[in-house]
Amino acid sequence: MMKILFSLLIIICCTACNKAVNTKTFAPKFVVEGWIENDDFPVVKLTHNLPVDAVLDSAQLEEIVIRWAKVEVQTDDASEILTLVRDKNIFPYYIYKGTQLRGKTGKKYKLIVTYAENVLTAETSIPGKPLIDNVNFYKVDDSSYQVNLSFTDNAGSKDYYRFYTKPDSSALYSPTTPGGFSDALFNGRSVSFQLFRNRYSNISPYTGAYFHYGDKVNVKLTNMDSISFTCWEAISRETARIPFLNSGGDIPSNIRGAALGIWYGAASSVHTAIAY
Repeated sequence: MMKILFSLLIIICCTACNKAVNTKTFAPKFVVEGWIENDDFPVVKLTHNLPVDAVLDSAQLEEIVIRWAKVEVQTDDASEILTLVRDKNIFPYYIYKGTQLRGKTGKKYKLIVTYAENVLTAETSIPGKPLIDNVNFYKVDDSSYQVNLSFTDNAGSKDYYRFYTKPDSSALYSPTTPGGFSDALFNGRSVSFQLFRNRYSNISPYTGAYFHYGDKVNVKLTNMDSISFTCWEAISRETARIPFLNSGGDIPSNIRGAALGIWYGAASSVHTAIAY
């Protein structure tokens, strides 16, 4: 769900940093959302942004998706041109995805997007993989359960963590509360967090704060660099606003060129538990 929220939010809200946006003088930009995780292939979404007062419908959203770009990811000893594929579970429905170049911890990755005469670039690296010590459930009442995640921080590096959960019945991971932390407060220590179910979404039904007896839940702990973490912090603040489409926040970006968005590396560990 966060990847859907990111796409919609940055397409629209980044055009509204000044509340008095004038559609007549609106200058379109590219919107890039791309990532590469350890042991997984790169994924990139490309769209155009929209003025904050644009009327949204399925036809409009379909038109802003960029399908004919050349999207390449390079590292020091390999490169790959990503393939356009359709995925009905995310927005935009067309994404660029790799099938050969897997992310590796410690490596740097450069993104190059070429579309007509436009060239967009960005660089990122994949940090160390966090290790989950334990995942269990805390019983709130007879039918409600809260996830408890324990892990040990790496004392030798600066880490920026985000937490996600995904019931087996869901296609996508959702961010949880707490949304994320740097390790400044617990550098090198073992820590535990009680994670609520994501319940604040402007485009999906209300699910409540807790899981229920028998739920099989995948819990994901992700480490990323400071630039990516700052971007996600801004996204979290903006999506908490009601209605989020009228937000005026300034979301940071590491994309070079006439574009908004983020290209980030991440390292994740996943643990599955059942609420009993």
